[in-house]
Amino acid sequence: MKHILALRDWLYAGLAAFFWRGPMPAGLRAGLIVTVMKRPAGASPLSRQMRILASAIAAGGAASLAARPETTARTIAALKQRGAAPLLVAGDSHSRLYVQRAVQAGRFLLPLHHLATAASARGLGNASSRSGQGQAIAELLAAAAGTRVDVPVLFVFGQVDMEFVYTFKRLQADPPLPLDDDAFATFAGSTVDAYAAFADTMKPQAHRLALAAIFPPALSDAAWRQGYVNAHIVNAHAAAPLDVLARRLAVAEIADWPTRTAQHQLFNARLQSAAAAHDLEWLDAASGLVGEAGIVEPKYLGQSAGSDHHLDIEAVRTEVTAKLWAFVGAAG
Repeated sequence: MKHILALRDWLYAGLAAFFWRGPMPAGLRAGLIVTVMKRPAGASPLSRQMRILASAIAAGGAASLAARPETTARTIAALKQRGAAPLLVAGDSHSRLYVQRAVQAGRFLLPLHHLATAASARGLGNASSRSGQGQAIAELLAAAAGTRVDVPVLFVFGQVDMEFVYTFKRLQADPPLPLDDDAFATFAGSTVDAYAAFADTMKPQAHRLALAAIFPPALSDAAWRQGYVNAHIVNAHAAAPLDVLARRLAVAEIADWPTRTAQHQLFNARLQSAAAAHDLEWLDAASGLVGEAGIVEPKYLGQSAGSDHHLDIEAVRTEVTAKLWAFVGAAG
């Protein structure tokens, strides 16, 4: 009987995955998914096919929530009956570290990801920003608010500002402006203020809303200059052309790895205070990643070993999922 129930569960989840991806009217899609996803007695909480479905929804769930909110909301509701713990993750490329699969006590994480590559925290509230991500997020949360499925929201922004935007501002001058702790602190403060103000305007549209700490920098001192000449981010935030920035970077004074890590910690301290002041939740998966040397522990860098801006998603899985479980656990 146990094997028969497992096979039934596998078939139900497989059908749901097919209906999720298949071309058909939205109403029919929702009805079929909800029908096959209703938990039969004895069904296992997460079969292999359920993992496939969860992954498919995690990859396109935020976009689907904006495009067809009722259909997606009904699917999420059906998955919650099967143990899903959904959350909406909106952020820059570092937000990929929060799109994790994990199972705990019969529940499984279901992150719905809105990827805003190269988006700055300080620009979210700017209606004329190049990325337009503030408006996109506002529309997404409005769509989610129109459904009856409560999904907690996690914002993951700020790392682009601290690692790129501030540096590009220094490079507007020729020669580049020297390092200045006070100037950085002022920039970090104004970024936090703008970011928290934007998040505050999103609260009425969100069941719960948390701000995530930015991660410690992953670029080594040796890789710093080459790593900052990132064409996509240059196009999004820099005033000077790529070749001009590369020339100025070659002679710019750079902060060493421990100093850059301390700058990220300063930003996080201010962001945590701003979150409290605006009655926003706070999720910190970053502070435990820094070692005694004052930089990120090497084990979190993965094979890139300091040559990539991003930490390794597999290496940080345990630390990040622990924070996610604490967050969605509070959501019930």
